[in-house]
Amino acid sequence: RQRQMCIRDRAVDWQKKTGIYTWVGAWMPGDYNKGDNYSVKEQIEFATFMTHQLDKYGIPFAINSDDKFYDYQAESWIPKYKDLLNSIFM
Repeated sequence: RQRQMCIRDRAVDWQKKTGIYTWVGAWMPGDYNKGDNYSVKEQIEFATFMTHQLDKYGIPFAINSDDKFYDYQAESWIPKYKDLLNSIFM
């Protein structure tokens, strides 16, 4: 965990020094590509931590697999993931 903190701090410092800003462009709260084995509760815990850290350092982000939250054929939100989506974009 301490190594992650050091790498994150280095990345933020580099952005400040160079004026070149980054973004996180395709993260997902679950392992959707490998079977979706995490509970919605576990995904909410991870998403809450992730978005808090990204927001804390002003790093914009996009989530991957938006079809996990919205059913494009039915044109409706998927109720199972409502709280998870809210934890990401609150």
